[in-house]
Amino acid sequence: MSSEKYCPTCNKENHCAVANNSTPSECWCMNVEVPREEIKAKLASVKNVHQCLCRTCLTATEASTNKKGLFYHA
Repeated sequence: MSSEKYCPTCNKENHCAVANNSTPSECWCMNVEVPREEIKAKLASVKNVHQCLCRTCLTATEASTNKKGLFYHA
């Protein structure tokens, strides 16, 4: 299995459309606003920058702040 299909923070399946050979516009993350700096901080220690966060980790990050920005895709 491809590591791109798993969240780099919890190692659960991230359901990324691109990792599953679909177009980016079909991915669930394209309809979610998240704080850009929080995502950058979480992904800073990730070795494979092509791994996306899962919905749970992304939502937890979003809920931890009151500011919203654009989705950051490494």
